[in-house]
Amino acid sequence: MLDIRVIRENPEEVKARLKPRSGDAWKLVDDVLACDEARRNAETEKQALQSERNATSKQIGMLKKKGEDTSSIEARVREIGDRIRELDRVAEENAAQLTSLLMNIPNLPHLECPVGADETANPEIKLWGEKPAIENPKDHVELAANLGMISFEDGARITGSGFVVYRGAGARLERALINFLLNEEKGASIMGSECGIPASKAGLAAAQAAGAVKSLVAEANAKVMAFTTNKLDPLFENNDLKASGTGIYQEVFDTVDYDGVAGADVVDTLLDGMESVGYTIG
Repeated sequence: MLDIRVIRENPEEVKARLKPRSGDAWKLVDDVLACDEARRNAETEKQALQSERNATSKQIGMLKKKGEDTSSIEARVREIGDRIRELDRVAEENAAQLTSLLMNIPNLPHLECPVGADETANPEIKLWGEKPAIENPKDHVELAANLGMISFEDGARITGSGFVVYRGAGARLERALINFLLNEEKGASIMGSECGIPASKAGLAAAQAAGAVKSLVAEANAKVMAFTTNKLDPLFENNDLKASGTGIYQEVFDTVDYDGVAGADVVDTLLDGMESVGYTIG
């Protein structure tokens, strides 16, 4: 979501950069500015009235001590209270509308992003090597589908179009990539804290050594973990369980990938592995 300050300070630039994108999102900029101005005006008037009410309330107290009539001043205080409540309503309505509008404005394209109706307008930046001459070439999507690594049908059935379900070798490859980027030394150094904090102590140490962990993210993660009541049993970190490619966890996931495997057998594999590292199964 765009920062309102960007739109407030550079509305025409925002419009100009949004126009090349499909749709009419650029037309929402004026509505955003109107809502923002109405909300800010309501807040400004409210603050002024609150100051007046505070000063007037003190004046009422002083006049009453002198035995003077304060009915007209008290009536003004009530008027101020009614107006403040109305301003609160106006500010809340405009704030909600502002958020809704901002949610419908996409990010600004990079200044060097080529303008075009589709991918054919994208310029060729760099070529590496020679393109092989392959008869009837297939892209990675078709290859993965033919090899049973992904299922578009299951993805559409579960979450809608644009998603896939990884199966078999595809699922194992996906987990291997995730494990590499979060826990292996090279992967953790590449990822840094883009996904938060690496999942293992080894991965965290590697990322910290490479200077890839943002201090603010690390501090926030440490504070969250300090309030976590359900601590992870250290045995779950045992290498025999979580080693990439050979650990019990990997064996369990690999087994789950294939049809015809009883759930009880998978559970037994996991429990046996946990017991082998000293975990007592009650």
